[in-house]
Amino acid sequence: MPQNEFPWTGSEAPTWDDILGKPAFIAAGEDAATARAAVGAGTSNLALGTTSTTALAGDTAIPAASSTTPAATAAVGVIGVGTTFARADHVHPLNAATTVVIGGVKQAAAQADSVAVDVAAMVVDFNALLAKLRTAGVLAP
Repeated sequence: MPQNEFPWTGSEAPTWDDILGKPAFIAAGEDAATARAAVGAGTSNLALGTTSTTALAGDTAIPAASSTTPAATAAVGVIGVGTTFARADHVHPLNAATTVVIGGVKQAAAQADSVAVDVAAMVVDFNALLAKLRTAGVLAP
């Protein structure tokens, strides 16, 4: 876009007509109403409605943000019927893991690789692993 040009001399203030190289939408008028009319502003044919091609009415009620704790993870997905929306920083609590419900469990303590050379030593190592898994909640007590 060219720079505005001011082809007058002296100290008097320029008039609108003195300014050259004005963008078309400004050049169409000295005031806002004339400029809007020149570019068709305010002549939209966008319809109010509820589809992807219509506009949302200005008085549409926007659902409130939820103020309740989110539900724990369910074993089966549920669509839900809530009429509020989740806040961006919400956190779902974890279920306790059971034989039926999937839940959060802690990492089990490290178990060294077995170097057992007989069955009795292997049983000791295996039982140590089972104890650590139970303590972490991976296996039922």
